Amino acid sequence: MRVPLSWLLEFTDCALPVEEIARRLTLAGLEVEGIERIGVFSRDVIVGAILGCTAHPRSDQLRIVELDLGAGRRASAVTGAPNIAEGATGARVPVALPGGVLIDPKADGFDLYEVGARPVLGVESSAVLCSEKELGLSEDHSGVLVLDPGAEPGTPVIDHRPPGPDALADIVLEIAILPSQGRCLSIIGVARELAAVARSSFRISLDAEHIPLKADAFDIEIRDPDLCPRYSGYVLEGLSVKPSPLWMQRRLVLAGHKPYNNLVDVTNYILAELGQPMHAFDLDRLPARNIIARRARPGETMYTLDQKLDEGPEGEKDPPRVLDDSVLLITSADEPVAVGGVIGGLESQIHEDTTNILLEAASFDPISIRRTMSLLKVTTESSVRFSRGVDPALTLVALQRAAHLLKEIAGARPAGAIADRYPRPREARRLEVRRESICRTLGMDLPAEEISSALARLGFEIDAGRTDEETIAVGIPGFRSDVEIAADVAEEVIRVIGFDRLPARRLAEPLPRQRRSPSWEIRFGLRDRLVGAGLQDTISYSLTTPAAEKPLLPPWRGDGASPPYVEILNPASRERTSMRRTLLSGLMEAVARNHRHR
Repeated sequence: MRVPLSWLLEFTDCALPVEEIARRLTLAGLEVEGIERIGVFSRDVIVGAILGCTAHPRSDQLRIVELDLGAGRRASAVTGAPNIAEGATGARVPVALPGGVLIDPKADGFDLYEVGARPVLGVESSAVLCSEKELGLSEDHSGVLVLDPGAEPGTPVIDHRPPGPDALADIVLEIAILPSQGRCLSIIGVARELAAVARSSFRISLDAEHIPLKADAFDIEIRDPDLCPRYSGYVLEGLSVKPSPLWMQRRLVLAGHKPYNNLVDVTNYILAELGQPMHAFDLDRLPARNIIARRARPGETMYTLDQKLDEGPEGEKDPPRVLDDSVLLITSADEPVAVGGVIGGLESQIHEDTTNILLEAASFDPISIRRTMSLLKVTTESSVRFSRGVDPALTLVALQRAAHLLKEIAGARPAGAIADRYPRPREARRLEVRRESICRTLGMDLPAEEISSALARLGFEIDAGRTDEETIAVGIPGFRSDVEIAADVAEEVIRVIGFDRLPARRLAEPLPRQRRSPSWEIRFGLRDRLVGAGLQDTISYSLTTPAAEKPLLPPWRGDGASPPYVEILNPASRERTSMRRTLLSGLMEAVARNHRHR
């Protein structure tokens, strides 16, 4: 996940250097895999001194510039900047080396490009001379930025020209989010974690429309609340679909999203900011003014947004997707318009002439979403978040936030109230945890006050009336579905106060009595002898499919049908659904795999 630092710091006043932010997040379990510096922040953008400037042999508009990069390094760049001519010798200019990431000055919106060595009309250019726009300092692209004459060649440009508050340059953290950390698949989620481990403030201050709720504002029915606990919808009219403003495009690109138009960009913006996926239906293209969330019927089909209906040059055309009853469909007039939580349908997608929309924000069962992703072989930003769990409380916040943004950048007019169906509201969860239990789990003594403070910084509610020196009453927030038992609470405490505080000690508990296992000794002794005799030891999966085993088993000779296989309720793969009945299937898989790889 890509997290722009400027966006992150809107929700926390953490003043630590970016390297220390990365270190603390990594120690807390959010591994920062990389730090990307863009524009003037890039370490590959340094001061260069112009040694000479000559005309390009094949172009009157281009010049070849020889550069001193300090420490005996040299480079050459081909430029067409009007302010770089033969008289520029000795000038200090910003030079981007291969690998540096700059802002694309030729893009219609906001976009990035990576510098690389390349020939320009037969002359090798190993660097780029940067304008203010490429560095993200301003919109000026009239020429190369000229720096202070005293700037030392080879030093970072940011030391001589720091960006202002409105600069487009930024620093992006690449964070690996584990499956149990779905709460962190948003800017606000990461900001909450950072504020907790950095002991800084955490704030959520979002501009949003205050919209009333009315259950029948739009005809919504949830037939399978186990798969769709909550579904909220809101109608907006009079939109004008056009490119989104530069500030929104910038944030989306830095966060790893491609801008499309203001309507799609708002849903992606809220997904990145809040972690709540959204979908917009063209209201005038829905079969009816109603929404029903139901299971698909076996064999039911639909076309999704990633498919093509037009025949190509060779006449190819995508077939419709075939569904089964494990898939949750969003339908209108009983016609599928989206696969719930995964991907939208083609018929109701947004077009350039769209003016009225139904904006959806819902909550879906994570296990159902994972099954659907596996069945359809489709992974989207929305499905990734739903598969890891999304707090149902976010649906209303997301709709109110989206209404404000679409009113601001698309001229949308709110139409009525939010229609909200929540047939089985999630009950508030609480735990009473003994301080002694937490200290024993962590192997260190902590006062109840420090434990409570650490949990409060992560968003847990501490019931002061039921908390004393030995018992902490913890209210678990909706976005922490992963916390269920006292050991989970202990883990959260040590993440915040720091694993480096854990004392190094010998094990205090007595070791269990060691007993010999004759069967284990016989099995492993026999295996070692067989391998020593030249045989190969093969370890294969204990899971397979009945179809894979059928050619390898003798016909069933008993009365009636053969006994059913022991099946896995939630298989991770379609090739591993049942417990095996013979070792031959695993052996044959190994033979086939070895043959493919020679």
